[in-house]
Amino acid sequence: VIFPAVYRYVVYERLPGSPAMRGLAWGIALWLVAQLVVMPMMGAGFFSSAAGGMMAALASLVGHAMYGATLGIVASLPKSRLAHA
Repeated sequence: VIFPAVYRYVVYERLPGSPAMRGLAWGIALWLVAQLVVMPMMGAGFFSSAAGGMMAALASLVGHAMYGATLGIVASLPKSRLAHA
């Protein structure tokens, strides 16, 4: 809940490009933080070197990219009509 809120209310307006590209940039940024900070703290090494190596890092990159692009598209949608119901 925190990362999508940070994206929508802090990062979204500052990134150039289409909504999908903005989200993609956010997803890649999260992936870099995960690979450079989180994974070493978990004992998996930089870029998952001790937990599957390059294949694990690339799979994570694909997942983060898909997440980011989807988030970018969803965050750009107009407010739902359900609020008026």
